[in-house]
Amino acid sequence: MAKQAKHVKEAKRRRSRERSAARAARGRIWPFISVSGAAAGLIGAFFLISAGGGSSSDVASSYPPGYAPPVQGDPNAPVEIVMFGDFQCPSCKRFETEVLPEIRSRYVDEGDVRFTWRNFEHYGEESVAAAKGAHCAGEQGAFWEYHDLLYRSQRGIGSGAFSRTNLLGFAEQLDLRTGAFATCLNGFKYDSVLAGDYGLARQEGVNGTPGFFINGQYVVGAQPFSTFASIIDGELAKAQ
Repeated sequence: MAKQAKHVKEAKRRRSRERSAARAARGRIWPFISVSGAAAGLIGAFFLISAGGGSSSDVASSYPPGYAPPVQGDPNAPVEIVMFGDFQCPSCKRFETEVLPEIRSRYVDEGDVRFTWRNFEHYGEESVAAAKGAHCAGEQGAFWEYHDLLYRSQRGIGSGAFSRTNLLGFAEQLDLRTGAFATCLNGFKYDSVLAGDYGLARQEGVNGTPGFFINGQYVVGAQPFSTFASIIDGELAKAQ
């Protein structure tokens, strides 16, 4: 009898642990699930797109009306590089700090290349917060300055480098209007942009970061400058 009672108690404890684990798991799915109707719609679109179920119309409709991605360089340049990146991605940082400066000086500054940014944040909450911060800085004409500062400040995935306090501090470093920046960062304004970019990436076959399209040619990973230069020069030759 004592042994049977012991088994019953153990079974009850096991079921209690399982119920607690299930509740915790449900809580981790979306920590901000109690949101406004508009935000809930954006979350629904994000789940649809993230699961690979978004059509071209789904992706296009997730962007705010009139939205255009950040572009650096002459908008009429014959070669476009589209980068899908994550601000916590170590390989993205290597590209941004070692390769992009040379692409900028050799091609972007000369009017031959325009560089377009697309978000593909897949390393967690800090990646999402950093991406929103860059777009909020863009409202004050400082997207690229903030973008570069984020990569210079990267310290590893989930390290706290892109906490809300630090993101506000970056805005102060760039002499942005911190009140307006904080209001933007706290809102849902750019959730649809992140969902749209993520869906576009999946639609185009991007599965990791960094990923690039050079006039439509897909380049995977932080390749050396010579790889980019070879493709760019080939596209420039075609344009002559």
